[in-house]
Amino acid sequence: MNDKFPFGNPEGARSSLAELEDSYIPFSESPQQGTFRSTNSDLSVRIIVGAKGSGKTVYLRRLHAQATVEPSVFASEIETEPLSTESTVAFCSSFREKLLTEKWSQLWHLAILRSIVSLLCFAKEFTDYVPEELRENLLSYKSFLGLNKAPVQIYASATYFARLERSSYKITQILENPLLDEVEYFAAQALRDTPPIYYFLDGIDENFRRAPMHWLRCQKGLVLRTMQLLRDQRFGGRLHVITTCRDHVLASLYRGEHQNRFRGEPHIKLLTWNYRAVEHFLNQKVEQLPAEMFIDSENRTIASWLGHETIKNGGRSLREPIGRYLIRHTRLLPRDIVQIGNALAREVVRARALREERIGEKVIRRVTAQAAATFGNEQLDICVSQMRSSAMPAIAGQQGFSDFYTGDDEFRESEVKQLKELIRLIGVDEFHSGELEVVKDEARDVFGRNTDVFSVLWQNRLLGCRRLLGGEERIFFYSEEYLDSFALPDDAISYVFHPCVIDSVGIKSVVKEPLGSEDFS
Repeated sequence: MNDKFPFGNPEGARSSLAELEDSYIPFSESPQQGTFRSTNSDLSVRIIVGAKGSGKTVYLRRLHAQATVEPSVFASEIETEPLSTESTVAFCSSFREKLLTEKWSQLWHLAILRSIVSLLCFAKEFTDYVPEELRENLLSYKSFLGLNKAPVQIYASATYFARLERSSYKITQILENPLLDEVEYFAAQALRDTPPIYYFLDGIDENFRRAPMHWLRCQKGLVLRTMQLLRDQRFGGRLHVITTCRDHVLASLYRGEHQNRFRGEPHIKLLTWNYRAVEHFLNQKVEQLPAEMFIDSENRTIASWLGHETIKNGGRSLREPIGRYLIRHTRLLPRDIVQIGNALAREVVRARALREERIGEKVIRRVTAQAAATFGNEQLDICVSQMRSSAMPAIAGQQGFSDFYTGDDEFRESEVKQLKELIRLIGVDEFHSGELEVVKDEARDVFGRNTDVFSVLWQNRLLGCRRLLGGEERIFFYSEEYLDSFALPDDAISYVFHPCVIDSVGIKSVVKEPLGSEDFS
């Protein structure tokens, strides 16, 4: 066990593969445990989809580990340095909105082609596979592709082409150059005799919060191009790209013209964490803790670890199960569980050092509230970034002032404060449509007439709605798996803020019962 991170490192990219495997939590493939049972030998997966903190990097790293020990394939290193936000915004600014996804798909096509040609020509692993004459044919396009004497990655290639030109006409000339067909032909000829090649792309959503709408287009283009490779008769079966992407990307594709192509697609792995899955993850993480952290080492439960079966909910004058209390303060993500778990584990170690059998309920509430406030603040920051990037003028990227809308500056911090003040006007965690309409007018005055603040909160799972299902009232939060619209439903009985908003903003909880497994649907 890692003494600093008893529950594991919340950043999957920073842990060694050995640590990931030792602490990996297995799941059954059942509705009660989500939709993401990971088999690290499933190299048929092409797109790994999930929210930030859902485990995309861990899933990708396990697939990469399998590919690297498979003697019949060539696996590239995992790429983790995508385009900069500046390059992404500038490329988006060069085209009309309706053309953006197509242009990004073309850019990724060119980037993949440039990288594969560089591998075939310069990587020592392919020296014995590519005949000299075929290599010379590919090298004749060196200048066109901007190659030198070494293999280049897909991300680096995307950056290279995105920065070449700023005018839409000149960029289109590059993306649709007739020479591409010739390069494809010779590359496909060479790939016939090489081992199948696997590329692994990660981290493309790391800067998503800085310019969500622009990164959305970038990722959509990559997803489309990756899936098109599966059907490409020239490269089919020989060239494979496996990439991660944000859940909002798939939701956007579900609503577009390509929706039937992606629904139920077996090559897409959707990491959907529901309440039961997170509950299983938490319990298994607790079981992995060392024996000295438990009151009864033969009974490795949350109660034996923290010393409490239940915890007092002061706002409702009731006691609730300790596990439910912890889970409902998270965003139903493994990263959140790991962060809360590590913080509580440190308190347990401190208590044991003082020869105390258990930590106090006040300590548990304080640690949980601090973590929940962090989660809420992060999501509110993402909401503001999304609203700012949506309001960015088309010329911002071309004329070099996009950083005003995407940068980490005091202006955005002030807007986060304004958003919190807007939520404080409501003041409670459950309210009705009449109250919502009143605050909507205030929101338009603060954030602009064309900004739907509450739909943005809905998309980022900070705002849910109470609705009737089978004659019973249930609380729903946004789920890209089941809902096609980004707009906040207008037919709800009432609206409910996520519990982490209570701690991050400071509003009063009036929901009758604490949210449980039946509410996080």
